[in-house]
Amino acid sequence: MACKAIEEGKICPGYKCIPCDTKYDMDDPGKNKVDVGMYKMNGAPKDRRPNWIHQSMWIEFKKKGRKDDAFNDAAKKLFEVDSQHAAQVRGQLIAYAEMAMNRQHRTHLYSVYVMHKFARLIRWDRAGAVVSEKFDYKKNPEILGEFFWRFSHMTDEAQGYDPTAQLVNPRTKLFRLMDKMAETKLPEPFDYIREAFAQSIEGVEDKEKGTRYLLVGEAHGEKPDLVGRGTRSFVAVDVKTETFVHLKDQWRYVSDLLVEEQKMHEDTVEATEDDDEMDGDETDGDETDDDETDEDVEEEDDEIDEDVDESEDDDYPLRPGELHLEGDILSHLNKSGVRNVPTLLYHGDVAAQVTETRSVWTTMPERLRKGSSSMDSSGDKRHPPSTLAHYRLVEMEVGRPLSEFKTSLELVKLISDCIIAHEDAVTRARVLHRDISSGNILMYPLKVTSKKGVTKHVWTGLLNDWELSKPIAIPGTVDSPRRDGRTGTWQFMSSAILDDRFRRPMIEDELESFFYVLLYYGVRYLKHNSTDVATFMLDFFDSYSFCNGEYRCGYSKRAAIRLAELTWSDNENIIFTGEGSQRHPLNHLIATMMPWFQGRYRVMAREKELREPSDSGTQVKTKTNEYTDFVLDEDIDYEDDDDSTEDEDETNADGDELKFVKAASNLKGHRAMRLLLRKAVRTANWPSDDKLGDQLPMNYTSKRTRGSNTDSDATTTGQKHRPQDLLAYAWLRKRPRRA
Repeated sequence: MACKAIEEGKICPGYKCIPCDTKYDMDDPGKNKVDVGMYKMNGAPKDRRPNWIHQSMWIEFKKKGRKDDAFNDAAKKLFEVDSQHAAQVRGQLIAYAEMAMNRQHRTHLYSVYVMHKFARLIRWDRAGAVVSEKFDYKKNPEILGEFFWRFSHMTDEAQGYDPTAQLVNPRTKLFRLMDKMAETKLPEPFDYIREAFAQSIEGVEDKEKGTRYLLVGEAHGEKPDLVGRGTRSFVAVDVKTETFVHLKDQWRYVSDLLVEEQKMHEDTVEATEDDDEMDGDETDGDETDDDETDEDVEEEDDEIDEDVDESEDDDYPLRPGELHLEGDILSHLNKSGVRNVPTLLYHGDVAAQVTETRSVWTTMPERLRKGSSSMDSSGDKRHPPSTLAHYRLVEMEVGRPLSEFKTSLELVKLISDCIIAHEDAVTRARVLHRDISSGNILMYPLKVTSKKGVTKHVWTGLLNDWELSKPIAIPGTVDSPRRDGRTGTWQFMSSAILDDRFRRPMIEDELESFFYVLLYYGVRYLKHNSTDVATFMLDFFDSYSFCNGEYRCGYSKRAAIRLAELTWSDNENIIFTGEGSQRHPLNHLIATMMPWFQGRYRVMAREKELREPSDSGTQVKTKTNEYTDFVLDEDIDYEDDDDSTEDEDETNADGDELKFVKAASNLKGHRAMRLLLRKAVRTANWPSDDKLGDQLPMNYTSKRTRGSNTDSDATTTGQKHRPQDLLAYAWLRKRPRRA
C-alpha cells in the first residue's frame, strides 16, 4: 500500500519503492530484512531483497502505533523509552542503518519509521541519529509528501553519498588499469596483494600533496558499528604511480579532550539553571566524575619517561594532550627512525564531510539530552555525541593478518618485531601506542641482509593502527587529560586497565597486551593439550566481572596473571606440543614471562597497601631456522646481557618481596621481553609444523553481555569476518555509544 501510494502519487519522482521484508541479502550474516527500500529507477532490485548497496533510503513499518514507539515526545519524560521492547526497536533501526552505511560510501542517510498512523523521520551519521517528533501522517499527509518530494530533488551529496567515491565506468582507461593491475602477477612473496585487489575508486586529498586518486575493491577489513570510526581497509592502486597501496578509510574524532567536555557540561548546567528559573521547576543535574589531577598526570608520565629520551625538543611535532591525525603520528614515527611500522604516503580529511548530530544535540532541551538514563550500563557518565570528520590514510605496505603465520617460530618472531617497533616509538619518538591487539599486528615481507651478506625477503611484524596513540609528556610538563574511560581492545587490555578504567596505559600494560596476543594465537592455532578452545577463549579473553557498578577484568585473566598460572577450564596446565617429547620453546617463554607479570601485580598491591591505612619419546621434527641469520645482534644486545631472563624462579620465596620487585623490573622497559623473544627466535629448537587450522568453532559467539561504552573497538574472539565486540554490542543495540 505504501509503495503504491508513493509511486501513484508521484511524490518521489525518479525513485522506485520496493517491499523487501521477506528476503535478506545473501551476503548479510545478520539476515536483515527491512520492510521497504527506496531505489533510483536504474538500481532497483528485482529479487525483492534489500540490496543495501543500491538502497537510497529505507522505511520500517510497525502495527501497534504508540506501543511500537521507541521515543517519547512528552515534556516531562526522557526521550528514549526505557523498556525492553523499545530497546529492541532501536536496535533494529540501528542494524538497518549500519547495513546501509557500511555497504555504501556514505556521510549520512535518511530513513522513515512508521508506527500505524504515526511516523518519525531519522537522519543517521557516524556520531548517532537525529529523530524528528512523532506526527500523524494520516491527519497531516503533507509532511511525508514534502519529505519524499524534497528527498527526490536533493543532490546525491545532500542525500548522504560521498562525492569522492565513484564507480568506474568499464569503458575507461582507469577500468583497464584495474584489469591490468589485477592480472599482472607480482614477484613472490608479494602476489598476495594482487590477489586481494578488485574494483572501485576513491579520491584522497592530502594536506600537502593535493588530491590523489585510488582504485579499490571491496573492503577486506571493516568495523560494522554505525556509531564511531566506521573503519574500512582496502587494497588500492595509486593511479599516478600504478602501485598497490593500503587505504584506510574512517571517521576520526575531531576532539577527545576531557577539558572540552567539562566546559560543555558547565555550559549545559548553566543553561539548565536558566531554564529552571524560567520554568520554576526543580531538576537534578548529572553528577560529574572526579577529574584527574595534574599531579596524577605528571606522576604517570614520569614512570613512562624512564625509557624515554628526556631532552626537550622544540621541534617535537606532537603536543601531549592534543588529539593528532594518525597520519601525522605515523609521519613522526617514520622521521624518527621507528622500525617495523607502516610507511606513510599521504593522508587527509575528505572535503568538508563532518557529522552533524552533535550540532543538533547542542540545541536540544536538557531532558532530550539525557536519554533513558544519566549513566550507561557500565556505570559511566553518558557523553554527548562526538563530532567526527571523514578521514583517509594511505600507507605503502599492504600487510597480511597475523593469523596467517605459518609456525610458532614465525609467530614469536613477528610479535618480537612489533615489540621493537613499540620500543622505538617510546624511546625515539615519545609515542605510546595504547591499543596492542591481534588486529593491529600485521606481517609484511621486508628485504633484509644477514650477517653473511645474504639478502632475502623476511616476513616481518608491522605494528599498525596508531590512531589511539598518544605523545608522552616530558617530566615537569602538564598533560591535558583525555576523555575518561579505557582505551584499547577489551580482550588484550592488561588486567590493571580492566580493573581501573581511569588508569592510563603504561609500558607494563602494553607489554602485557603483547603477551596476550602471543597467548591468543597460540591457543587458537597451535598444537596443545586441549580440545576445548572455545571455553578458554570465553573465560580468559571475552569474560568480565561486575563490581561496584562497573565492568572489570574477568576472573580467569585476573587469577592467571596474579598467580602466574595458565590452566584450561579443567584446571590442567596449558602445554604447547610439537611432534615429539622435546619441550616446546613457547612453554619456556610463557613460564619465564608469567612471573614478571605476577611480580608487577604483587608490587602494585603492596604499594597500594602502603598508601592506604591498615609426552612420547620420538625425536621432534625440526627444520633449518630461517630466521637465525636475520635476527640482528642489535636486537639481542649481547653486550649488556646479564642472563636475567633465564630459568631462575624469582617468585617462589613466600614473603620475599624483593624477588617480586626484581621480577617486576623486567617490565619497566622493553629490553627483557625483547631479549627473551629474540634469543628464542635465534637459538631455540622450534617444531616445523605445529600450526593447526583455526581451533575455534565457526559458530562460536559470546553469550555474555557487557555494556562498556568505551570498549567499542574490542574484537570478539569468535567473529572471524566481523571485527566488533559482541560483549559490548548489546548496549549499542540499546543506544549508540562512543567508539
